[in-house]
Amino acid sequence: MRAPMTRRRIITIVAGICGLIVLSYYRLVIVPQNALQQQQILKDAAASELLLKQDGTVVLVSEEQEGLVMGTTFNIRYLRPSNLEKVALELSIFSELDAVDQRMSTYKKQSELSRFNRAPVGEKFKLSPELLTVLELSRELGTKTKGAFDISIGPLINLWGFGPEKFKEEPSSAQLKQARAAVGPDKWSLYKDQAQAERHHPKLYLDLSAIAKGYGADEAALKLESLGVDNYMVEVGGEIRVHGHKLNKERQEKPWTLGIEAPVKEGRKLYGLLSLEQGALATSGDYRNYREVSDSLVSHTFDPRMGGPTPSRTASVSVVRDTAIEADALATALSVLSPTEALDMANQYDWALLLLERTESGLKDFRSNAFEKLNYRQIAPRLNSTP
Repeated sequence: MRAPMTRRRIITIVAGICGLIVLSYYRLVIVPQNALQQQQILKDAAASELLLKQDGTVVLVSEEQEGLVMGTTFNIRYLRPSNLEKVALELSIFSELDAVDQRMSTYKKQSELSRFNRAPVGEKFKLSPELLTVLELSRELGTKTKGAFDISIGPLINLWGFGPEKFKEEPSSAQLKQARAAVGPDKWSLYKDQAQAERHHPKLYLDLSAIAKGYGADEAALKLESLGVDNYMVEVGGEIRVHGHKLNKERQEKPWTLGIEAPVKEGRKLYGLLSLEQGALATSGDYRNYREVSDSLVSHTFDPRMGGPTPSRTASVSVVRDTAIEADALATALSVLSPTEALDMANQYDWALLLLERTESGLKDFRSNAFEKLNYRQIAPRLNSTP
């Protein structure tokens, strides 16, 4: 005869089952994880030992961090001094990128930028030092490029379906007229000394998609430097900033090699390679980010002066500057101009520019004087180049 199921007996059975579950979880999950972590520690230690033999004073470990932030991907490669803890360092870098997203995203309703875009007309809005920096440079570059760069283009970006709301129909002339009326540097004011901004039009909508990723790359780079990392490559959504060197397969220090893509929609092909020890590279093109609107392909590159997608045959623009924020913004602005206008402006301000224009015979290659001084190697054939 079976013993009665007393409360004590039930508790004992349940406790036994829980014990088996915990033991199984430990054996199936915790132990393998610890083993993998131990393998990684041993791998890092081996790498450190090899590097120590090469340099007896400084131990550097080659690392890589990647993930998603700001609605895009990021990839960071760096040489970590062995006295810096990897996990804490990478959490710090991600936190820096996420902070930029929280301030400057138009997709987050409570971001600082979104709150400014909803602020009452005529009411001054207090800015963080970070957003103030980006807005100030946006103003400056808007003036230099004669209006080709304008962050107030948000209403047109949204109307054509490149913002948070996705539209598939071509805007009507009435909609375009209404959106254009809200675009322009006179539709908002920036008070640098007071760290404030003010909206002058109810439909004003600032969009930082052409500059925020570059700013994020710069912030991540500066954080790495502040933590003692001098050799790194930071890439956020295609905007790149580098400093120092990488290690090749023979563990020799070499400059960072950055690829410039050929502007083709089918797959990814290299156009050229740029060796860089310090600086930033940004490329803007009509071959990646585009939408189908009323059975037509519309590029994300907009001319603020015209109030719509640019009709230029410019296929891609690559700009090299000291900072990613400036390279990011200029790559967008110069792709709006005609190739000769962009080249003249780049030479005027000593900007390193590589511009590719589509012609019937192939790609026409424009290079500024500053770009010609860089360590650049052509990969694809130059079918039709400038003198």
